[in-house]
Amino acid sequence: MSAYAPHDRYIAPARRHPELWRLLAGCVLLFAVYLGTILGAAFAIERLLPRATAGIFLDGLQTARGVGPTLVLLGTFVGMAGGAMAAAWIMHRRSPWSLFGDAASLAHHGGRMLILAVAVAAITVPLALITLNTDPNLPIGQWALLLPLTLPLIALQTGAEELAFRGYLQQQLAARFAQTAVWLILPGAIFAAAHMDPATQGANMWPILAVTFGFALVAADLTARTGSLGAAWALHFVNNVQAILLIAIPGPLSALSLRHLQMTSSDPALMPFIILDLAVLGAIWLIYVRRVLPRAA
Repeated sequence: MSAYAPHDRYIAPARRHPELWRLLAGCVLLFAVYLGTILGAAFAIERLLPRATAGIFLDGLQTARGVGPTLVLLGTFVGMAGGAMAAAWIMHRRSPWSLFGDAASLAHHGGRMLILAVAVAAITVPLALITLNTDPNLPIGQWALLLPLTLPLIALQTGAEELAFRGYLQQQLAARFAQTAVWLILPGAIFAAAHMDPATQGANMWPILAVTFGFALVAADLTARTGSLGAAWALHFVNNVQAILLIAIPGPLSALSLRHLQMTSSDPALMPFIILDLAVLGAIWLIYVRRVLPRAA
């Protein structure tokens, strides 16, 4: 049996209306709903807060800095999730829930990957705290009080990205094009490009994009091997919890973290850790594919 046999079942609903024009229109709809959610949040802030406060808040929302603006920014990913589901329903006349894949696989592989990724993080995060120079950010009491809000928001943010890239885009490309490289590589390239930030990443931009692209390939491969978003979503969630809530690089999306690295995204000293991050990602993928997946079948 092919390693990607579950993928055939996963993309079956997308085969009903695989026309390329529907996919392009669906992408426009997805982006419009997401952008509309961001603009709606900005409009609400302008109306609800005093003018001076609203201006500061909107500046923080635009740059993804500050506790309040970062929380709102994570919340706007409901628009990305809703946009992907609307595109599936309106443009392809299929259930929005089909983007998630089989419910049993979603829960089964999501749970197993969550255990594996947390186990790896339990090793790598303490090692990072020991070997890296970090500064405190949020007081631990405030950080802990925010967890009931920040954890669901990161689950929303990562779930929305999985729905858009490994759900909608991967499914519809696979339904239209038989070549594995198309549905495996193209969504990953778009995913990486969406994380491009030359102003803050500087000379490290291409290595950071390479790691982001590598993550996208791993997530797409796991989705194809399991037939659902469960494993990819769980891996994405744990990765972002580490990068946003535990040890963050100062800059965008770092306001909610417990500690900050003593280096920026453009610092040449970050390069060894970018390589290490890619190695850890590869190790998790290998363990899941070679050890966990055969037992989960």
